[in-house]
Amino acid sequence: MCTVNGELSILYTLRSVHLQYGRGEISFPGGMMDDSDKTLTETALRETHEEIGLPTSSIDVWGSMLPLTDSQATRQITPVISYCGEIEPSSMQFNKNEVSLVFTRTIAQLCQPYLQGTTQFRTGYTLPIYLGKPQRIWGLTALTTHQFLSLLAPENYKFKLQHQRPLLGTKAKE
Repeated sequence: MCTVNGELSILYTLRSVHLQYGRGEISFPGGMMDDSDKTLTETALRETHEEIGLPTSSIDVWGSMLPLTDSQATRQITPVISYCGEIEPSSMQFNKNEVSLVFTRTIAQLCQPYLQGTTQFRTGYTLPIYLGKPQRIWGLTALTTHQFLSLLAPENYKFKLQHQRPLLGTKAKE
């Protein structure tokens, strides 16, 4: 989290198209644990500095959320919640090999029902989507955002995920 012009916001990145994994996807700063990292928090701080240039001394870590599994069930992602103060996303010096864009959404925007949607998969699960410019937020990043907002702002964030069962055995009438 951060503030932009005094408004509490969440910081996102658009991953570079040059990356092997997750290219062109919306994400949070972060990445894989190195041998030099003693904890997942150290990994998050190191990766944030490497990707978007925020010094670790300016980041106040609040804690971690429960791990989530990626869509291929090949790895777990543990979101580390932190606050980095007032920033100006357009003036950030980020690593262009890893990040194409740094942007934010205010908590107030993310709580607006008209900017919320869902996507449903045939395999039986539903994920949130957050609409808006410059990018639509979806996938694991949207799920993490949804869980975080449910904890941070339950009185303002009323978005409930509902899975609709597909209609099986129905045929179109001719």
